[in-house]
Amino acid sequence: MRKLHFLPWLPTLAISGAACAVLSFTGCGGGGDAPAASVPAPASTTTADQGAAPAAVSPAQVSAPATGNPAATGNPNAGGTNQLAMKQPDGTAAPQMPAPISAAELDAQVDINKVPQNDPVELLRYMKAVGETNFPNTASQKDLHEFANKVYTNIMEAADRLLALPGATSEQRRDALQFKFHAYEVLASINPMQAEQLIADRTALAQKLTQDPDRAIRTFGMLYMFEYMLQDFASGKQELGTMVKEDALAIIGDPGASTQHLEVAMNAANVFGQMGHSDVAVEILTTARQTFAKSQNKELADASVGLDDHILQWKIFGAMMDAANGDEVRGQEMLQLIQQLVDSFGKESLEPVSTIQAIEQKMEEFNRMALAKSVNDLLLKNYSDHPNEQVAAAIRESAQSANKRLALIGSPLPLVGSNLDGTPFNWADYRGRYVLVDFWATWCGPCLAEIPNIQENFVKYREKGFEVVGVNLDEDPKSLEAFFTKRQLPWTTVISNDPNATGFNNVNAVHCGVDGIPFLVLVDPEGKVVEINPRGERLGEVLDSIFSQQAPAGAGAAAANANANGGAMPLR
Repeated sequence: MRKLHFLPWLPTLAISGAACAVLSFTGCGGGGDAPAASVPAPASTTTADQGAAPAAVSPAQVSAPATGNPAATGNPNAGGTNQLAMKQPDGTAAPQMPAPISAAELDAQVDINKVPQNDPVELLRYMKAVGETNFPNTASQKDLHEFANKVYTNIMEAADRLLALPGATSEQRRDALQFKFHAYEVLASINPMQAEQLIADRTALAQKLTQDPDRAIRTFGMLYMFEYMLQDFASGKQELGTMVKEDALAIIGDPGASTQHLEVAMNAANVFGQMGHSDVAVEILTTARQTFAKSQNKELADASVGLDDHILQWKIFGAMMDAANGDEVRGQEMLQLIQQLVDSFGKESLEPVSTIQAIEQKMEEFNRMALAKSVNDLLLKNYSDHPNEQVAAAIRESAQSANKRLALIGSPLPLVGSNLDGTPFNWADYRGRYVLVDFWATWCGPCLAEIPNIQENFVKYREKGFEVVGVNLDEDPKSLEAFFTKRQLPWTTVISNDPNATGFNNVNAVHCGVDGIPFLVLVDPEGKVVEINPRGERLGEVLDSIFSQQAPAGAGAAAANANANGGAMPLR
């Protein structure tokens, strides 16, 4: 049984009105017009793109996500999800900032070099206005750097002046701190030589705030320090896990909790879930849901309702991890949870579609074919009769492709086409050897990234009876010719016989249900498919398992010659 320690992918998080996310896969899509739907996922307070995860993820490989420090990660001047309005512990709103002014008004009213003195309102107005100042379009990089340094150094000075005023209110102090922490962030990013000291100063300030006599300021500092610890944990310091969990639950239990506390709790759950601890993510979010629903802070209580979808999403992820490891009971639970997700939106909503399709593909990857088919059947049951016929047709086409892939295992694989020199490709020449069929294209980055792994295994196992055949899905012959002008592949490349059936319409791709590449098919000596998509480390594992148990196989003369010449032959 193949052990899955952590999910080989992470959700790509993007906050929208519905706090939606799409599962991200390393591969190039194509063929069909499947709807690009998204589903609720555990949300982060930023929209940072986490990118595609490697084929196997360990705690040390998970980089710290942008967890949205309540004090600093967002530009205080900007709208969107990085903006966090400061609140009193009782939920009352902070004073409204002055309305934005135009660039012309700004130029007329703001003197960047003149920081106000003793008026907290004017100091806050200055910080906001200076942060909105347009950088000169004609300035050199050096001038821009100096200008940015001036702007954010002055914002720091203005914040310090306000914080020193004995008459400043709690709200004004917190607003000033938000500006100051953001200035730290910017200055550290544009001055790498000073970044370490700036970050140390920022951390020291946050630590100092935890001892402030003002309870709201103490909370501000404690939340910020928690986010630091959370980032360290996400960066691979597993020993912090227990403390992070305990502190997250303590933050949820704060009697003066605000929406800041909710967002921090969601960040913590998000990190735990991404690192493979979906059970902890569910525990944190469930506790937050139950606790914040009782809050006297109406905004917090209302916001907590949205946690139901996040909880369900992490439950699905956890069940999928266990199902991928062969737990049949959890596999059935996963199907029930997916149906619950569909029901929570209603069948007319396409929000869950991406998640269902992504889970089906993951079940394929981990050879849970029965579960993959069940997931595919669930997709068809719920959406094949969608009121939008175009959507319904796209989903039926996607499900049909999945069924073709699922039917490959144990079946003979036909392979037809031409070699690069235009001569007919003879699939029979490869009988008696294990063959990896690689569907790829020159425009597909993940395909090209997989080639070194395939080549390494080709060199290692060829003498033992392993071959590779590439099926190219480029639509433009010139692109393929340009590719082989610059590099060669040590195995045969097959192209379509029909110039009107290229790309994902290649007859081989259509037969295999290929709707994303790279797509790999491993065929046994009898020509039957034994596994699909053994990518990355999995390919080496499979081949090692095969060839460590048998004697070397002889190569057919035609196959050997084809491999000797096929990759380097010019296109006609």
